[in-house]
Amino acid sequence: MIKNSILDNNNSFLINALSCMADGVIVVDMDGKIAFLNSAAEGITGWSLQEAENESFNTIFPLINISTGEKVKSPIDNVIKLGKSVGLTKNSGLITKDNRKKYISANSSPIKDDLGNFIGIVVVFRDITRIRSIELELINKEHGFKALFNSVPVGVVILDEDGIVYAVNNCVLKFLNIKKTQIIGKAVGNGFCCKNSFDDKRGCGHGENCKSCSLRKAITFAEKFNISTNMEFNNVVIIENKEIEVWLKLSITPVYFGEKRVVVAVLMDIKDRKNKEIELRKAKEEAEAASKAKSEFLANMSHEIRTPLNGLVGMVDLTLLTDLNCEQKENLMTAKSCTNSLLKVINDILDFSKLEAGKLVIENINFDIKNLIEEIIKANSSTALDKQIELNYTFSSTIPQFLLGDPNRLKQVLNNLISNAIKFTEHGEISLKVKNIETIDEHVKLEFSVTDTGIGISEENINTIFESFSQVDSSSTRTVGGTGLGLAISKQLTEIMGGNLLVKSKLGQGSSFYFVLMFPVGKELKKDIKQTFKINKVTENLNILLVEDDKLNQQVIGRMLKERGYIVDIAGNGLEAIKMYENKKYDIILMDIQMPVMNGIEATKIIREKEIENHIPIIAITAYALKGDKERFLSKGMDDYIPKPVKMDKLFNVIESHAVSSKEENLKNFSIRFDENGEVEFFNDESRILNKEKPILMKELSYSIEELNKALQEKQLSSIERLANKIKSLSDEINIYELKDISFKVELSARRGNLNEAVYYAKKVSEEFEILKKSILDI
Repeated sequence: MIKNSILDNNNSFLINALSCMADGVIVVDMDGKIAFLNSAAEGITGWSLQEAENESFNTIFPLINISTGEKVKSPIDNVIKLGKSVGLTKNSGLITKDNRKKYISANSSPIKDDLGNFIGIVVVFRDITRIRSIELELINKEHGFKALFNSVPVGVVILDEDGIVYAVNNCVLKFLNIKKTQIIGKAVGNGFCCKNSFDDKRGCGHGENCKSCSLRKAITFAEKFNISTNMEFNNVVIIENKEIEVWLKLSITPVYFGEKRVVVAVLMDIKDRKNKEIELRKAKEEAEAASKAKSEFLANMSHEIRTPLNGLVGMVDLTLLTDLNCEQKENLMTAKSCTNSLLKVINDILDFSKLEAGKLVIENINFDIKNLIEEIIKANSSTALDKQIELNYTFSSTIPQFLLGDPNRLKQVLNNLISNAIKFTEHGEISLKVKNIETIDEHVKLEFSVTDTGIGISEENINTIFESFSQVDSSSTRTVGGTGLGLAISKQLTEIMGGNLLVKSKLGQGSSFYFVLMFPVGKELKKDIKQTFKINKVTENLNILLVEDDKLNQQVIGRMLKERGYIVDIAGNGLEAIKMYENKKYDIILMDIQMPVMNGIEATKIIREKEIENHIPIIAITAYALKGDKERFLSKGMDDYIPKPVKMDKLFNVIESHAVSSKEENLKNFSIRFDENGEVEFFNDESRILNKEKPILMKELSYSIEELNKALQEKQLSSIERLANKIKSLSDEINIYELKDISFKVELSARRGNLNEAVYYAKKVSEEFEILKKSILDI
């Protein structure tokens, strides 16, 4: 009946209309047989109208749940049963004629005649496979995003413009120990608020107590001004009615989701990190305190050891000057050797301490490399000769004579290597070789090696030879001594200078220690006029004030000075020294540092304030011998520094180098000139300088002023002080007293560390020199 109704000619318009529809249409009679299907239905199911006609609906339109694979009940059964339209479940799919599965959406409705009788069913359906695939892809991506969102090890909170929580990840829930329902859709403060907050719609404080809250400010900036913020937040917060301290690292960023603006807060719990930082800070403070205590201990021990050692060395030196028989002299020489060994141990420990603390400073000065090597060989020759060992050296002829570097530290390393070689060599030879590897752009790369024919080093010891306190033979029967620090210090010194100390050795076949260093090529050393001669008439009968509290040192140093022919007065502390200085004119003051009543630094300051024109050299004689001690004493107004134990030759050299300029100031009718051979001549006309001498001294003075200006540009206070002293001496040589006085002010300014003042007076030096240069040369 329904088929005939559809195929009636009067319904051709309806049939054409159904055929033009994009959705599939199937008409089923009351027996469940196919009465009609349009073109779209043919395309979706794979069945033509001719093939499907009179076939069962379930044959043409088999349905399954694609997710589970289970069959889905035919919708026409539900229509017949319920008498109304029904749809399909979400994951319903159609199995086509060629056995393909397609997601479909469908609606099945009853067909009634004019009398309302149920005469058939119409099924309208659509292929949604592509839409469903996109939908599933989006679902999978969403699941992936959620999995990622919840698996990241940092907390993420998304807030809307009203501060209401839109989303949180699992990390936040775990951190706050709350459930998602307790915070989603609610004010952030409901799950997380500081103890100062009060109840309002946001759950976090906006009151007076919270104006300084950095978290609140950051959220406000993000909400109102679109400003991102990175911050660390520390506060006591309330979670589940419990107060806990939190340390959070927060990144707060405004983000747009379409037209909707939200605030994304990424938070990281850094409490453990902060606790670690506190622990590290505490450990660092403890380590620094321990290091400071160690440094103070070393300084005190150095002082305490050097003070009696000074007396011992001094007494030995003084006794050696008396009439002695051979046995007595030999005994004293042995005692002197022992004191020198003890002093070397002390210096090794102090050097190692400075290296360990990273506080040892390497100089960069001009030096004569060939002269340095010859001095090293000369210093070790007698020890090698005593053991009948040949000590020789080879020096590459292509090495420039003058280099820039630290000659004292280089000498320390080479002396230590040669000393060790002598210790461990019983016969044969020791060779020091200095080889030029290459010269590049005014730089020279040198290889230094010390090779011996001694006992050698075993493989098991060669790997530990450079370790601190390590010795090749640590047994109780070993035949040589030492601290075990020498090679460790030498290796670290070469590394600081840019090299690496290495060793090649075989047990019983000798050893070779070698390292490579790069040096800039230096300039030829200019002889300092004041250092090219000694004037005994100037240095004899010096009036010296010795300021020393230790009775033994008073006796020892006092006897040394008197043996030299000096006139010596002794003060027991700084206050006594000031009183004696006010009552008598002295040529030199030897000042101890650590004394009762008034120390040497305070006494020096007062003396400097009292002196007007005549500058008196003050030389520190002290057991303080750590890094920076010398510089500290010079900056306090002292002219030089001699560490204890005091050696006579060092003491006399320092005294006489300062006494020359000091004494000359008081020689009114006394001038000096040099002949062509560099010998000193004297003449008594203060107003005259021989014509041939003028250009030489003026040229030297001009060069020194140029060097002073360079040192000022480089802000090298020690060089400024040295050059100003030289200009002062040169000015004195040619009787330019105005220039001498100004250069002395430059010297004092540099010594006090006042660079601006030094620059000011140095400018005056240049101006005065230009004014006086022509008139002096024309005399």
